[in-house]
Amino acid sequence: MAFEELAMAEISSREIPEPKIVRKAALVLILVLLGVIAYAIQPRDWKVETFESRGYVLINGKIPVNAIIMFCAIGDPVDSRESRPWGLIDEFGAYSLTTYELYDGAPQGKYAVTIRWPTDLTKPSPDRLLGKFSDDKDPPLVVEVKPRKNYLPALILEDAAVDTAGLPDHVFKDED
Repeated sequence: MAFEELAMAEISSREIPEPKIVRKAALVLILVLLGVIAYAIQPRDWKVETFESRGYVLINGKIPVNAIIMFCAIGDPVDSRESRPWGLIDEFGAYSLTTYELYDGAPQGKYAVTIRWPTDLTKPSPDRLLGKFSDDKDPPLVVEVKPRKNYLPALILEDAAVDTAGLPDHVFKDED
C-alpha cells in the first residue's frame, strides 16, 4: 500500500500544464460570444423604406456597359449606416438602383449622382472616365427620389473623355 500511496501523492502533487490548444479554444469561444452579444444588441431598424428607381445613361451617345452609377445623399444620410444606392449600367444603358437588396430602389431624398466606369469589375481598377464624374461635390446630375416608382432623368454626358483601350466594340456600343 505504501507504494500506491506514494505514487498517487507524486501524481497529485504535479501541476499539469494547460495545453495551448485549450487556451486558444477558450479565447476563440470568448471572441465568438462577444460577437454574438454585439450582434444581439445591434439595432435592427437601420433600414428605411426604399422606392423603385430606374434610369438611363449615355456617354458621348454610346452605352457604357458595366459602368457604376452611385447616388450620394445630399444633406442628411439616408440611414444610420449612410447607405448609398447604386446601379450597374446594362447593355441597353439602363440601371435599377439597389440599396439593401437587389433592385429594391432608393430611400426618398435628394441625391448627387456620380458615375464610375472601372476597367475591371472584379477588382479595384482605373476609371475609364478618368474620375471626372465620380465627385459627389461636383456631380453631373442631381435627382430627387420620391415616395413612389421613380423613372429618373437620363444621365447624358457629351464630349466626355473616355479611355476605351481594350474595350470590345459591343461593350461601348452605339445606341440603336
